[in-house]
Amino acid sequence: MKKDREYWLFMSIFILSLLLRLLLALVNREANDDHIQVVDLLMKTQRLPIMFECHECFHPKLFYATAAALFQVFGINTLGPQTLFMQLINFFCGMVTLVVLWKFIQAYTNNNNQQKLIAFALVAFNPKIVAINSQASNDTFLVLFSSLALFFTAGFFKKPGHKHFGLVILFSALCVSTKINGWITVVAIFASFLLFSWVRESQKHLGVAALFLVSIIILTTMNPLSQFISNFQNFGSPIANNGEVLPLPPFSSQQTNFQDYNFRPGITSFQDGFMTFKLDQLLKYPLINNDQGNYPPQRTSFWTMLYADSNSLHFQNWPPSWQTKFAENFNISRAIFVLAILPSLVLMAGFFLELFGFIKNFKDLKHPEFQCFLLLIGAGYISFLLLATLLYRDFAFIKLVYILPGLLSFTWLFLRGADKFLNHRLAVIALVVLLGFYIADITSMISQLYKLVAI
Repeated sequence: MKKDREYWLFMSIFILSLLLRLLLALVNREANDDHIQVVDLLMKTQRLPIMFECHECFHPKLFYATAAALFQVFGINTLGPQTLFMQLINFFCGMVTLVVLWKFIQAYTNNNNQQKLIAFALVAFNPKIVAINSQASNDTFLVLFSSLALFFTAGFFKKPGHKHFGLVILFSALCVSTKINGWITVVAIFASFLLFSWVRESQKHLGVAALFLVSIIILTTMNPLSQFISNFQNFGSPIANNGEVLPLPPFSSQQTNFQDYNFRPGITSFQDGFMTFKLDQLLKYPLINNDQGNYPPQRTSFWTMLYADSNSLHFQNWPPSWQTKFAENFNISRAIFVLAILPSLVLMAGFFLELFGFIKNFKDLKHPEFQCFLLLIGAGYISFLLLATLLYRDFAFIKLVYILPGLLSFTWLFLRGADKFLNHRLAVIALVVLLGFYIADITSMISQLYKLVAI
């Protein structure tokens, strides 16, 4: 009887979250960046565009080539239907990602079923993840392939075998052919394979690590969709990037003239950027803008930006059709920003508990490479985002999408923290209320976009 109740709770969460994604995809017509332009160029020229041809042309082309091929198969030739179709592709990928996440939670965590359902629901109803799954961009593709690579890596560490290893190589290669930050997944898996060989004291397992890395390099280099060869020929580097690296920020002053670089602050100093959490400012004005000047103070705080973007689809106030008019939805956003402190603290606690436990009990762990790999994924993506933010300093680099490929790791770390700190009924009630505000945030955007489409 209890198992039946848990099954129907899971199915209810799963189906409702899919319905929200589908409705948002059906009424939406814009993405944070213009990825349709890449597909349009590819179809018109019958070749892969290179970096300087459009703003998003620096990305590897797996997502765009897939969309173009499907357009041709189904005879989709106009912009509106193409946008909608790409969003439906991402809706499907988001659905598969949720299935992979649930299978991972069931197979590799020891929490009680209530905690597992809460962890799954926090992802399934996360407004920003729902938004990403409903836009025409390459982010959902990467999240899916990275999640699959991590899932099969976990399976390999628990039960080594050719099948798991081959699937790890396949999905890792697809990560790199989708977005450059897919390399974070590859590097973390490679480092974990090295630890695996060291723990097992086996030359054979050292060969597994080497074979993995060599396979990824060969597969992605020879894959024309990665464009490593053409990038090297055209730009002198296998990795193309149209971002402008700015001088490192000062420690405390905020003297950089961003107008000289045509950029929008961003990180203005180490102190303000990385040593602040401006919750009070966030609650006063739970949005940001895209201007070079007259921007709210929370926009220059890394942790505030990441926290807010991870919990609200209204916070970035972009694309144009998603912008908030006057003070609509402010109270929903404020409620989310207050309540989301709890799961954020649980996630942080899970990370530090696992890190210190890994260091302290390394010799006694049955599968240290499993913990190492999930810690490396989480730390790797956060470190990547910190570095990108520090180098480019534009506020637009502080986004949840850049760390979402580590979704399985962050969910696992949350559950490790939940096992210690999420056993009180009031905490569970607070998280259920947060889920309600998540749903309200999403439905308000669906309503807003529906009114635009219906005009």
